[in-house]
Amino acid sequence: MKNLHHWINGKPSEGSSARYGPVHNPATGTQEKQVPFASVDEVDAAVAAATDASPGTAAPPAASSWRSRPAWSA
Repeated sequence: MKNLHHWINGKPSEGSSARYGPVHNPATGTQEKQVPFASVDEVDAAVAAATDASPGTAAPPAASSWRSRPAWSA
């Protein structure tokens, strides 16, 4: 069975957890692959890489974001 992997910082990461989740083909219902569950360290590394890659995309302060919402969205 094919094992999938995580992508962290633009590189494949096999995963250090011994636990896997099934990946099914929705058309047939058969399991075709499996994906490793991430460990705490892998999640931390992925979050750190994403934060470093896009430092300017953090959410704006609440005071400025509510003013930009259309009136009908409240």
